[in-house]
Amino acid sequence: RFDYCFDSFDPTASNFINQETVFRAVGLDILAKAWSGYNACLFAYGQTGSGKTYSVMGYGNDKGVIPRICESLFYFVERQASPENYKVDACYLEVYNEQISDLLSPPPKEEELVILSPKERIKVEAKLKKLLKAGKGKDEEARKLRCMLDPEEMAKDQDATRPKVREDPERGVVVDNLKH
Repeated sequence: RFDYCFDSFDPTASNFINQETVFRAVGLDILAKAWSGYNACLFAYGQTGSGKTYSVMGYGNDKGVIPRICESLFYFVERQASPENYKVDACYLEVYNEQISDLLSPPPKEEELVILSPKERIKVEAKLKKLLKAGKGKDEEARKLRCMLDPEEMAKDQDATRPKVREDPERGVVVDNLKH
């Protein structure tokens, strides 16, 4: 079962859906949930080349769901009586080859490579879950724990100035902890 199936390939086709329509169908509901204080998540899934990245991020001036959600969210925050009392936490996750990566976190440092036994891995995962629940997912300790859990990514990614982005990942953004 799925909620929506959009065709945004050929603008001349009768069933073509533009980015604004996709945003109105899925983005406004996500935005409303986040604004109501709930965690909000967009999950795009599909085969390679099916248009996930285009629908989620857009291309050029044709903005996708995520940029539209972010613009709308911050538009509303800026117009509140005390916008400085609002806090928005967001993460941009990629699921690729059964590995989860936070695309907004800097890549791990070479010296943080640690090989974990299965028992150690369970302990590290539990500790990381606690940090995430406590809203400390961006802390240095959480970053190190993520590095320990995913040493292959650390070895692959040498460019610390850019987020890790692959050609055809399934991606999701979570707006978490909108508080006022």
